[in-house]
This record gives sequence, structure tokens and C-alpha cells, in this order.
Amino acid sequence: MMPDRAAKSERKPQSTMLLVSGMVLAFPVAVFLWRRSLHTIFFALSADDFGRTFCAWQVTQGNPLPSDLWPPLQFWIEAVALRLYPTLLSVPYLVNLAASTVALLCLALLAREMGLRGTGLALTVILAATMPWFIWLSVSGLAEPLFILFLALAYLGIVRWYKSAGELGLWMAALGLLAAAMLRFESWGHSAVFSLGVMWRWWHIRGRRPHKWLLAALIPWISPAAWLIFRHGSS
Repeated sequence: MMPDRAAKSERKPQSTMLLVSGMVLAFPVAVFLWRRSLHTIFFALSADDFGRTFCAWQVTQGNPLPSDLWPPLQFWIEAVALRLYPTLLSVPYLVNLAASTVALLCLALLAREMGLRGTGLALTVILAATMPWFIWLSVSGLAEPLFILFLALAYLGIVRWYKSAGELGLWMAALGLLAAAMLRFESWGHSAVFSLGVMWRWWHIRGRRPHKWLLAALIPWISPAAWLIFRHGSS
């Protein structure tokens, strides 16, 4: 009886992860079909949607910094996508749908790292995937899906680093926040907490302190510093 119970306990996490993976993969298919059913050429939530799309097109025309209002990473990603699939009105929502899907996966992994299993893990993915604002943003031309993706990646790295002290999670967090800062300014607050937390943990280490941690704490600020220099030069 004991081996049977052990086998069942091993199969349960595997079946939960298969269920979660299936839900994550079903999300872009369901949203894509729903988006097609709207019969809308371009879907916008605000006046920014097409403005951002036009900025991405400008990048393909040789202007790498087409806006002095918005950080440029979204435009660069969509410009690459436009090179591969030159359909201006479809690329923004296809990029965002892909970003939302990967963000769901990151959220599932983050929930798992924080101890959620079974029903709790599945409910986390269901709640995230069925939030109306998450669905609407996934078919828009805004930067939020990419922002959520990199922020989720950063927090996944933070939790892994905190639990294991392995440097891979630390660098994942630093680069995730760097990318998020190249999308929306709200990331600066997250970066401040991250950098202060890394420095606090570094200071309280007994013995030799890894100086690479301080470099990781500074990485998220590369983008804000570059943006402020650019804005000062363009004003």
C-alpha cells in the first residue's frame, strides 16, 4: 500500500502542472478566436494604442527613438516582429498576446515557488487568465502585457534568489526590471525596492560579500539613467 500511495503523491504534482500548462496554452487560442470574432481591424483601449503602433513603424524606418514620452522597448520588439510579419495592425496584439501567455506561465511558476500546489496553483492561473483587464490588454496595442511579463519574470527571479541564494535568480530579477523600465515608468518603484533589498542582504552577509550583487542592484537603473539623459538632451 505504501508504494502505491507514494506513486499517487508523485503523480499528483505532475498532473497539476500538466493541467496548468494546458490552461496556459489554451489562453492564447481562446483569446485569439475571440478577437477574430469581433471583426475589428484594430482594437484600441485608449488614444495611445495606435500612437505606439505608429512609433513601432517609425523604428522600422530608421528612427530608433521615435518618442520622447514613452520608453522604447515595446517599439523595438514590435519593429522586429514587423520585419518578420509586416502587418502593421496585427503585430501589436499578436506580440501582446504572446507576452500575456508567457506572463501567465511566469505567474504560475512564481505561485509554485511561493508554495502553491494543486487547486491553489490552478486557481491562480484561472483567476489571472480570466481577469477582464488582462484579456483586453492582451489584444490591445499598449505596453502593459510586456510590462507584466518582465515584472513577473523579475519577481520569479527574486523569490528563487531569496530561497536558494543562487545568483541565476538575482540576474533574472535585475534584467527583468531593466526590461520593465524600458516599457513603463512604474517599474522604477519596483527597482528601488529590489536594489535596497539586495544591498540590505549584501550588507548583512557574514564573511566575504559578493560584489556582483551590487552590480545586479545597479542594473535596473541603466534604463532610467539613459532615459533621463535622453529627455534632458531632447528638451
